[in-house]
Amino acid sequence: MYRQTMAFGRKGIGMVAISAVDIALWDVLGKATKQPVFKLLGGRTKKQIPVYASRLYSQKLEDLAAEAQTYKEQGYRAMKLRFGWGPVDGAAGMQRNLELVRTVREVIGYEIDLMADAYMGWTLDYARRMLPLLEPFQLRWLEEAVIPDDIHGYAALKALGRVPIAGGEHEFTIYGFRELLEAEAVDYIQFDTNRVGGITQARKVAAMAEAHS
Repeated sequence: MYRQTMAFGRKGIGMVAISAVDIALWDVLGKATKQPVFKLLGGRTKKQIPVYASRLYSQKLEDLAAEAQTYKEQGYRAMKLRFGWGPVDGAAGMQRNLELVRTVREVIGYEIDLMADAYMGWTLDYARRMLPLLEPFQLRWLEEAVIPDDIHGYAALKALGRVPIAGGEHEFTIYGFRELLEAEAVDYIQFDTNRVGGITQARKVAAMAEAHS
């Protein structure tokens, strides 16, 4: 499928469709062998899988604090928030972004991991200006600070060493992730199985990631 759609595929909607077929084939294999797919992939490796609360959208600060408190009481040991402002909002928007992070940190303290997602909404210049301001809040990672194709931008941010950089949610296939890893562009990779090429490609990406620490 990948080769037959190469002229108009390789990334984007073509790979999403291929991913869906691949995931469906794993499901068929599981049904045929009467095994859950996780057992086909090697079985259980740990008693629990760590998860994080992934909401905390831009909103009134009191509401944001209340939402973070709820996740804390539910026992989450990590949370991820979304920024609400970007380059078009200037210096004032940068301060609003910082208020979001500060509000959640004041609620959860520093023994709970906090991550933040820019969802491809920043430029390299804007991200460079934000990183020193974010550093005191000890983020576990800053996610998708720039657009997915700006691999050099990712690498430049990672090289600053101020906040760990995450990305890859909108990357495709082992070839896309090979570029990210060889460029030392991210500290954490984040593939979406329904984009990367399904479970088959996801396994290969995970192996590459392990080899790159």
